[in-house]
Amino acid sequence: MKKVSLIVHQSYVEDVIKKLYETGLMEIRDISKNEPEILEDSEKATTHPEAAICANYEIRLSRIIDILKKIQPKKSGIRALLNPEIPSAKTVDKHSLEEMYSHAEGVLSEIENHVLESEKKLADIKEKKERIETELDQLNYIKDFDFDLSDLGTSDYLVIKTVKTTEFDDLK
Repeated sequence: MKKVSLIVHQSYVEDVIKKLYETGLMEIRDISKNEPEILEDSEKATTHPEAAICANYEIRLSRIIDILKKIQPKKSGIRALLNPEIPSAKTVDKHSLEEMYSHAEGVLSEIENHVLESEKKLADIKEKKERIETELDQLNYIKDFDFDLSDLGTSDYLVIKTVKTTEFDDLK
């Protein structure tokens, strides 16, 4: 049996191991546990300082995109299959990293707060809608009853609630 060493980027390790395992071509061992002296000579990779900035922009943009995808109307059915929306091609100009950071920060600062505030307002509206629908459902239970609430009078201590239940012990 031949010995093979593979150097794989961390994001592909699981896929590579899974493929090698499924094909049954080789025995897989983790040398960090079995032969740690081999790793002493290797250098530890460091991330580029710009990676953190790019990751931050990616997270912010992904959040905005996810929010907007929830709101965007989607075609469905046969119309979506037969007439898909084709993305338009856009030309990309070459810019320095600082220019791209500046542009990204400008765009994000312009739309991020607006999108987040709109999402909050939309969530509040959905919550109010659900509360109103719940109240309407509850009112539908008592709409057919004919009783005069004015007979009870008014008082600070008077509370009237309607409940649908099959557990009569709960009413006590």
